[in-house]
Amino acid sequence: MKIGYLFKLEFFKLNQGMVKKKKSLFFDDKLRKFEKELLDYFVEVGLEKGRNDIDSHILGYLMLHQNLTQKQIRELSRELFIKNTKRGISNGSISAFLNGIYSKIGILKKDKVEGSNYLFEYSLSRHISRSTLESTKIGLRIVNDYISSVHQISNLLSKISSRDIIDLDFYNLFVKRMDEILKFTKSYKIIMEKSINYHEKNSNDKIPQDKSSITKNDEVPEKKTIDDIYSLEEELISETVKTPLFQFLKADYIRIMGYFITREKLTQKELKELTGFSIGHISQGLKKLLELELIQSYKEHGKRQSTYIMKSIGYSLMKRFLGAIQKSNAFKPNLIEIDEKLENRKKEWQDLNGYAQIKAFVEERIEMMNYFDFLEETMVIELIRLKE
Repeated sequence: MKIGYLFKLEFFKLNQGMVKKKKSLFFDDKLRKFEKELLDYFVEVGLEKGRNDIDSHILGYLMLHQNLTQKQIRELSRELFIKNTKRGISNGSISAFLNGIYSKIGILKKDKVEGSNYLFEYSLSRHISRSTLESTKIGLRIVNDYISSVHQISNLLSKISSRDIIDLDFYNLFVKRMDEILKFTKSYKIIMEKSINYHEKNSNDKIPQDKSSITKNDEVPEKKTIDDIYSLEEELISETVKTPLFQFLKADYIRIMGYFITREKLTQKELKELTGFSIGHISQGLKKLLELELIQSYKEHGKRQSTYIMKSIGYSLMKRFLGAIQKSNAFKPNLIEIDEKLENRKKEWQDLNGYAQIKAFVEERIEMMNYFDFLEETMVIELIRLKE
């Protein structure tokens, strides 16, 4: 029995030794400052886009280190992910990421570690045009779904009998705001379509088109009739909270924003009545919307309480999306500077652990900036149209 156990133990050690040897997980100390600067940038850009900090960190590790096991992601996070007093990302959160959307759309790959029957490593598609194209197609599908929902609500709104309209002022405002949100989403759809064309035009590889994601029209699916204007308002807000399009905000904050979409201007007291949220929670939501310049505040004559307003839905939202791209583009000089430093020290550093990975990451991000330049120009054009 004991001999059998020792035999199994030795066989296990031999099998472990057959696993492909890898360099140390952690980059050389001379390169750690570049690793941290690039990771901080990547996480910050991710947060601007609505990606949570855990997903942004794991994506950053995979972008920089290229091939990692779940255990290695956990080890890196203990060194690089610090939130309050907590170090590291839990195995549960890592597992959820590895089995999530990035895996389903083919951006995240899973392969057995060479020489092992039980160990897997994960990597990202190294083809920037392909991975960004897939993400853009998903974005277009999301916009199409939201446009379809808004169309549906707008059609139901138009069918409400005039004799059933209790508040005519709100009805007229709601109709006007529905037109505005449709105008914005159609502008955003144009940007997504132009982005897809850009990647297909500039890719050296032949990338198969997913026609289901780019040819969907704005047909309205059948749905039960809702003939109450306030129920339609709730339906729109529910769709606005549900769509990933606005998930750069927390769900409760999207709900608050939703009422600005339908009602244009509100006080904290009115928001409390509409949402049921506490004044403190509403105050935090308003602070975030003000910070993102989605709304403005002012005081009406003779009133102590501030009023908050979203003047133009399309202009406010497009300006926010443009700001996220501009923030990413603002890091381009830093990337060029890091690339120059790495190139200047190539003879001295090229054999250091992490040099090749960091160099590849920087070169890819600089290439990506060309797309961001195009995206910024396209968004500016649509922003001007929305302002008119």
